[in-house]
Amino acid sequence: MKIKKLFLYTQLCVAVVTTAKAHVNYSAARDFGTYTGTDLTKTITGQTITGNYGWASGTDATGGDSHKTRYFVFTLNQAAWVNLNVQGASVTTTKTFSALSVPGFSLYRGWVTAVDSHDFSVDSADINNARWGFNTGADAGLLQPSTGADHWAGSFSALSDWTIANDSYQESTFSYIGNAADGTSANYQANGGSATSGVNWDGIADGSVSASFYLTAGQYSVFIGGGQYFGTLNAGADTTGVYGIQTTLTAVPEPSVWSLLGASGLILVGAARFRKSRG
Repeated sequence: MKIKKLFLYTQLCVAVVTTAKAHVNYSAARDFGTYTGTDLTKTITGQTITGNYGWASGTDATGGDSHKTRYFVFTLNQAAWVNLNVQGASVTTTKTFSALSVPGFSLYRGWVTAVDSHDFSVDSADINNARWGFNTGADAGLLQPSTGADHWAGSFSALSDWTIANDSYQESTFSYIGNAADGTSANYQANGGSATSGVNWDGIADGSVSASFYLTAGQYSVFIGGGQYFGTLNAGADTTGVYGIQTTLTAVPEPSVWSLLGASGLILVGAARFRKSRG
């Protein structure tokens, strides 16, 4: 069994040497900080995402490539109402990247606990094969049949719990809370998609999306990516283009929720099970 896994891992390394760009890890640059009971607002700028489809790809029955999303974290020391806003924003580093036009994001309880977790690890491939029903062999559960380079499926699920692992067979699991997406279901239907159930569209395709959640104390993750859907094979998607985003988190105690609603405009209120658990 170990020999088989070693062989499979070797195949994976060859297959993805030009495709994998980053692992899912904690990043201080994408940490909103810790809420301790005092109103907290933080905006993170200068972040980029590869591809215009990474979040939307995670809403279908084959999962998405986590490399096409960006991972943010925050901590609550006590319960709070949390508003998240994501919008496309141009970013200039060594070159200028245009704003992401259709952002989407999902919120989870839990941080990555297995350092250097990625879709292409042998354990991730085993998990993906079992969950998504991928083909086996050299593809190792990551490529869909008849796809070319960069047309990856993978571990990321935008609408449910999901697990990813590193090369040491250590696993990280994200417990799904909710999502929000810019625009309408037309983002899907225009490309043959039908995933309207479970996706919380904001109804206005303006490059910005917000949502609010009542959350108990704990560590949380936000995965952001492009909200344009191109089918399970990602055919026609921009797999290599880089786009800029800006993300703002606001956390307030429960009595301040109406102020938060007023300041945020039209938003989604999610994570009802956390609110109900308070009795």
